[in-house]
Amino acid sequence: MDILYIVSIMGVLGIFLVLGYTLIDTLSTLAGAKLTKIDLNFLKSLKISIYSSIASILLMFVPFVGLFGGVLVIVYLIKEEAQTTWKKAIITYLIRFVVLNVVIITLTLMALLTGIISVSELIYLLSNF
Repeated sequence: MDILYIVSIMGVLGIFLVLGYTLIDTLSTLAGAKLTKIDLNFLKSLKISIYSSIASILLMFVPFVGLFGGVLVIVYLIKEEAQTTWKKAIITYLIRFVVLNVVIITLTLMALLTGIISVSELIYLLSNF
């Protein structure tokens, strides 16, 4: 098989992976907004997802700020987009965090059970952390 063919398939799969994660992130933010009863629609939630991803990538290179800075950016974006209080924005973020992790863990388990990812590959991926 030609190497360019494999690279192009991996590129397309990477694009779908990023789009899928953005959709899951957007929907989990919407779930948090609905449970806390704040005014947030799909487009505002998508904007929060995209901006927070860009901010997290940029903050990743700043020592001692990376993770907490990304969380603070997401909470601030939720507060500003929904015109709500800090307390409701933090609660929305926490619900978003739980929903996002449950969905990601569920998808990973489904991939394991269907054989898309083998257990040895998962152990290898987790050993890098």
